[in-house]
Amino acid sequence: MFKLGLLTQAKEDFEMILPLFPKEYFIYYNLALTLLQLGEYSYALGVLDLQLKKSKEASLNAKGSKFDIALFYDSMMMKAQC
Repeated sequence: MFKLGLLTQAKEDFEMILPLFPKEYFIYYNLALTLLQLGEYSYALGVLDLQLKKSKEASLNAKGSKFDIALFYDSMMMKAQC
């Protein structure tokens, strides 16, 4: 839906699948990107903060876990736009 420009539907889809896959941090990122494009800046900022917190905690707690620096960087850059 996002690629088709159906942002409201994409937002609903991301919100629906996020609870099913809470450790897939790119879903948080894509939801925040959608929210940013919809002009919902404070909601996007909250989603990004949650994503950054959860991904950092997961990388610190998991043995052999690789921190996704690219996702972290992109999230911080998007956060600056909020």
